[in-house]
Amino acid sequence: MEFTRDQIGPTVFFATPPETGKRNLLMLHGALGSSERIMHLASGFDDFNLLFCDLKGHGQSEKAAGGYDPATLAGELIAPINASFGAAPFAVVAESFSGIVALDLARRTQQLQCLAMVDTPFDNQRMPDSLVALVRAYQSRAEQREAIAGVSAGFFGLDVVARKVRPLSYFDRLEGLRLPLLMVSGTRKAVDHPKAPEPGAYFSEQDRARIGAAYQGPFSVVEIAGAGHRLLKTHPDLAIAAIRPFLEQYATLPAA
Repeated sequence: MEFTRDQIGPTVFFATPPETGKRNLLMLHGALGSSERIMHLASGFDDFNLLFCDLKGHGQSEKAAGGYDPATLAGELIAPINASFGAAPFAVVAESFSGIVALDLARRTQQLQCLAMVDTPFDNQRMPDSLVALVRAYQSRAEQREAIAGVSAGFFGLDVVARKVRPLSYFDRLEGLRLPLLMVSGTRKAVDHPKAPEPGAYFSEQDRARIGAAYQGPFSVVEIAGAGHRLLKTHPDLAIAAIRPFLEQYATLPAA
């Protein structure tokens, strides 16, 4: 599949040549990931105009000491989206914490039609394995320490130097939204499989109940048997199969 590469501000992005008659889909990677890590999913959505963005501090995008809170990262996506999709509507598939970025993006543009989140955690209290991995990355990647420290603090509330965690909750990002939401998670939960080589899924039954009771828009959950947090890597075909019916229902063609 052919992609063009461009950069606006700190954000490097990759887009398929736009085709009339196709819907638009933005795909976002998780923390310390990159578009390259999830680009193998492109063939499963080849009937969409696709846009992959490297969030600031990730992949080929610029590295910086700060500005890694979800609202700032969401704001930096607006220009690449406008450059790729114009004023047309688009859907989002967002891995892990980029789901929170996408919720902030929904407050900035009415073009966002629906959001499929992939095991997005709504707090930082149940992921000790990921926090340990961030500390290790900070220690081992000397050339990326500034960005890793910024991402750790902005996404996870983690001071990688002091090794202290500031409690964060993102449930408030749902307030006032009516955007159709899908959560794709796995049945192999992190709480039941601590210190596993592949981290378990973070989205919990308590999260499902809390969001289901309070969220004012359509909300559904699909769990993939045996999958953990990195299910786009370990179960890509099943993830695509879980997401596509949601997009068929809520992602519509741009007006002619």
